[in-house]
Amino acid sequence: MNRLVTACSLILLLVIFLLAWKLKEAMNEIRTANASVSSLRSVNAELSTAKQALEAELLRLKSPPERVLEGEVFIVTRGRENYKLGLVEIGVLEMDSLHELLTAKRAVASSEVARLEPFLQRAKADRDAKDSAERAAFEASLKAIASGNFEAASAAHDKARKVASAAGNHYSKLTAERKYYFSGTANVPALESETEYRPCESVFADATKQKNTFGSSS
Repeated sequence: MNRLVTACSLILLLVIFLLAWKLKEAMNEIRTANASVSSLRSVNAELSTAKQALEAELLRLKSPPERVLEGEVFIVTRGRENYKLGLVEIGVLEMDSLHELLTAKRAVASSEVARLEPFLQRAKADRDAKDSAERAAFEASLKAIASGNFEAASAAHDKARKVASAAGNHYSKLTAERKYYFSGTANVPALESETEYRPCESVFADATKQKNTFGSSS
């Protein structure tokens, strides 16, 4: 009787320890999430300020003094194919007016990637563990052919395979989400062109001998 009471007490202590450990882990994740949310709010505020500055710049450029831009305008794709726009109405923004917005967007991306990183690491470890379990179940099903327990072993392997597939899909989803935050934020090489009033940078203009007038009301 004493042994039973002792065993029950040990089991109860173990359960209490596991619950306390899980609670501590959950609280740590909550604190990490709260810190990430606070950081993201700060970055979003900076992004909002940068957007307002860009909108003000666009408003200023609606009625600029007339200047002459030398060159023809092309669209350059990621595959480095050039498409000539021809005679179209264009607007010109100095790169300096875009740097602040791009910096803020990269800060948002970095904050989100930092938030996702611990979840990504856990998902990767879980995927690897489930893959190992699936391989072990497969090998067990092969060995079970000779012992006559193939159906049970095969069912266990199918279950392990589905669990491994779900873990792999979850990891792939998190990986794709991390890649999303860096899509379109890479540094774009700028081409330099000359105007009559000052050097400027453009990510899509190529200087030629043709002159196009912009900024006029006509």
